[in-house]
Amino acid sequence: MSDLLLLKANKFIKSGISVVWTIEPYGNLIYISTQQGLKVELAGTLESEGIIVDFAKIFLK
Repeated sequence: MSDLLLLKANKFIKSGISVVWTIEPYGNLIYISTQQGLKVELAGTLESEGIIVDFAKIFLK
């Protein structure tokens, strides 16, 4: 994952955005940035603030 993308996500968090998902499609990873820190999830179903996305379907090969 590009450090630049994670720095940009961090800027969004610092400006008041509560959650930023940064998608890394080649590794099927989702980086979730929040005020509490950074979490990495393997493609699956994720939910945040009423938004549900099934990344396993999106990352089908």
